[in-house]
Amino acid sequence: MLKVPRVGALLGGVALAAMLAPATAGAQAPVVSPQVVHTGTAPTGYEVTFRVSDPSAQRMRIKGEWAFSSAADSSASPPAANCPILVCGSAAGRLPAQWRAGDFPLASPNITAGSWPVNDMVKDANGVWSFTTPLPSGTYSYSLYRNCDAPAPGLAGCTGKSDPANPPWNNVNGVITGSEESLSQVYVPSDPAFGTADVSWQAPVAPAQRGTLVSREYASPLATACTNDQRCTTPAGRHDLAIYTPPGYDANRATPYPLFVISQGGGGNEVDWSTQGVLNRIVDNLLATGKIQPMVIVATNFNNISGGNAGYADDVINAVIPFVESNYNVAKTPSGRAFAGLSAGGQRGNELLYNPGGLNRPHAFGYYGIWSAGGTPPAEGSPLYLNPDLKKLLGLQIGGGIQDPIVAGTLDPQARLRAAGVPFVSEMINGGHTWDVWRSLLRSYLSKVAFRTTSTTVVANGSARTLRATVAAATSQPAVPTGTVQFAVGGQPLGAPVSLVGGAASITLPATIGYSAVTVTYSGDTLYNASSQSATYAPSSVEGTVGGTVPATLSLTLGTPGSFGAFAVGVTRTYEATTTANVVSTAGDATLSVSDPSTTATGRLINGTFSLPQPLQARARNAANTGTAYNNVGSSASPLNLLTYGGPVSNDAVTLQFSQLINANDVLRTGAYGKTLTFTLSTTTP
Repeated sequence: MLKVPRVGALLGGVALAAMLAPATAGAQAPVVSPQVVHTGTAPTGYEVTFRVSDPSAQRMRIKGEWAFSSAADSSASPPAANCPILVCGSAAGRLPAQWRAGDFPLASPNITAGSWPVNDMVKDANGVWSFTTPLPSGTYSYSLYRNCDAPAPGLAGCTGKSDPANPPWNNVNGVITGSEESLSQVYVPSDPAFGTADVSWQAPVAPAQRGTLVSREYASPLATACTNDQRCTTPAGRHDLAIYTPPGYDANRATPYPLFVISQGGGGNEVDWSTQGVLNRIVDNLLATGKIQPMVIVATNFNNISGGNAGYADDVINAVIPFVESNYNVAKTPSGRAFAGLSAGGQRGNELLYNPGGLNRPHAFGYYGIWSAGGTPPAEGSPLYLNPDLKKLLGLQIGGGIQDPIVAGTLDPQARLRAAGVPFVSEMINGGHTWDVWRSLLRSYLSKVAFRTTSTTVVANGSARTLRATVAAATSQPAVPTGTVQFAVGGQPLGAPVSLVGGAASITLPATIGYSAVTVTYSGDTLYNASSQSATYAPSSVEGTVGGTVPATLSLTLGTPGSFGAFAVGVTRTYEATTTANVVSTAGDATLSVSDPSTTATGRLINGTFSLPQPLQARARNAANTGTAYNNVGSSASPLNLLTYGGPVSNDAVTLQFSQLINANDVLRTGAYGKTLTFTLSTTTP
């Protein structure tokens, strides 16, 4: 096939089912491949026929992603028998005719390389080879192998090729721009009657709603010359990119587009995400349904970039981003950039995430998605997890397949980030080291994490007795946050949620509300995530009336949180902490109580997944009760009563004390132990 330099736009979108191959002189009518037919019969309601015209071929085989298993029949752990490679798990390995509702694509054996089924095609009298199989809903990649007699599934020594009637988007009439993709894809709709999943978010949208894919070259000082067309096609100092621009892309738009940089996995290239990953279809659907805002997406190619992971990170920051900024209308700040990578691309994402040019240096990206990462993440206890910039990220998603043989590369950093107090979103999906998982992760990342963060601010005006909330997007985008905000005073909702207008909402407080803690919570909307903020409301005056009535009032104000200080390991000692409270009650009686609302180690201090063996105790004392004793803090269902009042009380100064016993043999985990307690002032005779 002819190779040409990347100089312009190519037809957007992955090739669709039933595209026709160009006719050649003396050939039969062009074949239709793949052909998706709704049969309405078991096991899936659909079947697909693949065809290729090659009268001179002695044998034609097809290898596709159509082996299946279920959560009950598969695992990330190796099977009892010897594993054929170093990293593998177990899988039932059901073929399409054996598919069951709830099954998902998973190779058998369950290995990272994808040991997919190989089938012989049958040649008819016209020299057209065909293979027909039922398939459940989804996107499936496949390759054709001509005159290949090597043992399946590896087919060692043979080279797979894409379907000539269904070529990748960057192969137009045999002219390839960018790297060569040896796989074609077919999309199969769902027939709910057979329990197949609705994956219409992978389906092609109407032509007018499709973005545009182009293949581009950029100057890359770290790029070495490529000799394998399926890895890259560029000379030294040049390298490949695949770039998606959204429908209606405007190079002169006042608000630059967010920039999303994404990496393939090992053995792939820059075209993988827009072919096997159907990135363009997924993004087209999210845009068409109003679930995301337009963005520019750049798929990189880490092949032949010298310097390994660090070299790739350097290339992205110093070569890819400047090239894109010079040629496209994109954001130029970290808050407007997102990165994601799968497998070996996730490993390179770890380099950008944990060591972006050096410890404690600012990140080039505000959002990260690390999926099914290969390699070895920073070890437990590494200072890289303590980089303060990690806690400043606008969004971090770490996910993978539950049955992925290298799932430890996902779960281990999750645990280490959690221990370091770094917020992130975990997204674990039934599946292996497969594109079925990564397509779902891409959709989740864009619709739940990337470019969706907001900040909510609240201004309390005591003179006007108003609260004004403003919700702003962290990433500059055309859409203004909509939805509602809920105002709360003293933890109690103040009326119904208030709709945002132009990203803001206001409320006037009743004149009876005095000095109070107020909280505003933004609901989030289709395009933006929720956020909240607290403030103090201090009115310059509080209105009252002259009369003989007193409103029912129960007011409890807490002082600064108490602290036990540092616990001494290996020493038996009882620690005490103190804070204060102020009680106002107009009720006939009142009870001050404390409880632990958490269902995790109720009544005990916790540090991540660790809890203290000995229970937390509390007591309260005031001028009338100076000899109260410590008792265990109870649950929400059984709170600990601290003080009781037989009548109204005004500004009663209460000392709240806590006691924590640490025995010499108690096991303690490095870090901070704590628990959020609920103090309640209640009455039976208001």
